[in-house]
Amino acid sequence: MQLNKKLTLAIFALLIVGIAISGCTKKKPPVKTPAELILECKSLPAQLTKENCLLSLASTGIESCSEIATAGKKDSCFQALATAKNDQNYCGKISSQTVKDSCNIIFTANPQSKEACLKMENAENRDNCLNQAATAAKDIETCKLVSSIDIKENCISIVAQQTGNLQACEEITNETARQSCIAETTKQAKSPETCNVLKGTAEKDDCILNAASSSQNEEYCRSITNSEKKDSCHYQIARALKKIDSCQQIENAQSKNDCINEIALAQETSENCGKIASSVKRDECFNSFAVKEKNTDLCYSISSQQPRDACINQIANLLENESECPKISQPAEKNNCYYNLAVIKTTASICDSISSDQNLSDKCYNDTAINDANTCTKIITQELKDDCILNASKNTKTTDYCKFINDKIKKINCHSQTAIAQIDEKYCSEILLEAKNSTEKLETYGPGNDSCVSEIAGLKTDEKICDILYFASNKPKCFGNVAAARSNDSLCATLPVGAVYQLGAFDKPDDCYYTFAKKTSKQEACSKINGSSFKNKCDCLFNSASCSATGNSTVTITIKSFDGNLLPNISAVLFKNPADYYSSFFTSETGIAVFDPVIEGNYTLLISDNSGQFAPQEMQLKLMLGIPISQEITLNEACNPSQIKNNYQGTDCCYLGNMVTNNYPLSADNSPDKAKILCSAKSIYSCGSTACTAPTCVLAANAQIVESYTCNSATGWTLNG
Repeated sequence: MQLNKKLTLAIFALLIVGIAISGCTKKKPPVKTPAELILECKSLPAQLTKENCLLSLASTGIESCSEIATAGKKDSCFQALATAKNDQNYCGKISSQTVKDSCNIIFTANPQSKEACLKMENAENRDNCLNQAATAAKDIETCKLVSSIDIKENCISIVAQQTGNLQACEEITNETARQSCIAETTKQAKSPETCNVLKGTAEKDDCILNAASSSQNEEYCRSITNSEKKDSCHYQIARALKKIDSCQQIENAQSKNDCINEIALAQETSENCGKIASSVKRDECFNSFAVKEKNTDLCYSISSQQPRDACINQIANLLENESECPKISQPAEKNNCYYNLAVIKTTASICDSISSDQNLSDKCYNDTAINDANTCTKIITQELKDDCILNASKNTKTTDYCKFINDKIKKINCHSQTAIAQIDEKYCSEILLEAKNSTEKLETYGPGNDSCVSEIAGLKTDEKICDILYFASNKPKCFGNVAAARSNDSLCATLPVGAVYQLGAFDKPDDCYYTFAKKTSKQEACSKINGSSFKNKCDCLFNSASCSATGNSTVTITIKSFDGNLLPNISAVLFKNPADYYSSFFTSETGIAVFDPVIEGNYTLLISDNSGQFAPQEMQLKLMLGIPISQEITLNEACNPSQIKNNYQGTDCCYLGNMVTNNYPLSADNSPDKAKILCSAKSIYSCGSTACTAPTCVLAANAQIVESYTCNSATGWTLNG
């Protein structure tokens, strides 16, 4: 049984071997010889196909070129053969000089390629070839074989820079090229000895400076003859090694101080600041460390009082810690410290620490009472208090403090803005309550109430709200607001008309259509107006040239920005002098507001932008019966408390909320930071030791003259003559 199993395995093995021998595995085809391949190409029928076949054989290293009859094909064949066999000798068999040079250029990457270049007959190709060979081999001698002087000297310059061979630069005849070669090659210098081949003293100094810098060897600096370059050498070494001792080798006092200051900061050791001779630079150094470490104790190392106090102020701001402010000795700087922190933290209680400066104290309360009208009551200046309460009430959407506003118009606005913000007409009625609580007639507050009610009616798109108007004559305007909110003027047609033969029979619907057109800028509503007076007013909204005189006067206002754009939604309020509210409108999309009819008399027109982007403007108007007035008003950009601009509206300046007219000083009493400011030629100058808040401010020295003013540290800017 065991024997039969072995026999079976043996037979199976023999079968496998037999299958393999019988040809189940493929045999490789026989390799053709070069002669056989050439013969195959020659047997092709077309001459072009035959020569292309032979050319392809040459690219594999088979010498088939002699079988090609066409000269150009034969030259290409020898070039292909030279490349395939890496044998430049085949280039010599090429008949065309251009192709031969092209073939020789292939071998210029070889260090021995200058021989290949010299075989070229074309001078330009030969020079370019030698230039490439020289720069590849970094060989000055190969450069010298170039016939063109420009190419030769450019070659020498490149190789000199590659090898740091300064002496080679001296062989360049063009002075500009020679200097350029020296300047670039000296950057490779590693020792002063390398520089000795240079003839000029300045060139040698530059070379040694580069050698010292690249090797960071300060001993080399001593070999420099020019004092400025020697100082520069020590400075560079000090910077590279963060070495204060190197700064001490600098002769120029200012450069030495700058060096010590820089290295002290780099080493992060304030003790080195004490080594600075200049008190100003020394103080700056200590200030930098104090601010960086937010440590007021370091400020006490500053010798001068003003920069020492400024240092403490700056750190107090960084820490947002008002407990640092008492460390300041100067009262004005201390007050500024409290003011800045109060504004940063929006904490009005910090303003309580400001002393002996009512203007700054008031400003502090105003700037911190963003959402707290109660803080505004601490302000002494009534006008600022009114503005403060108005803004805070607007932000909080409440009317609790409107009663503390003295100005009638602002008081009305306080209630109106809350009503609009809350979209609740009940706040409008508070306007009439203000009249009852004052000695003024109720009628003087009626227009303010009605303007408020009309706005709410429009916001709610509810004409029923118009029933609570104080003056029934304002109902058409109220309906117009509602119609505008709906973008549908059909509501105007519901207003009653008088007898057709009566003057002004259609005034009510006409007034509504006019209001609708003004609110929506839809001119087609004007076509529905019957009366000539309102028709004229409506057309005026879209084309001021169409305005004409009526029985009473018409006031047409066109409002533009300082850069020429028409401004919509700008508030225009008209007061009949002395201070009786008459009427108010917002400008249309085309920047126009029309007051009509306006009775004869003297008026004050107040233009304001609720967004705060533009500064308010006030103007006086005298209206004559039947004579229309058309006035174009340009609004300037608002000058805000935090804004500093030295090109504000062209030649003027804006300094922390104060518009400073060109060449007209701002006294320290009126300046928020007590700086004595002069705006001149689009620059901001501060006279004396108090620096401006502006980073671009120029600190003018005592007796310095700017335009027609002289800086006097004690009194400020004095007009010459």
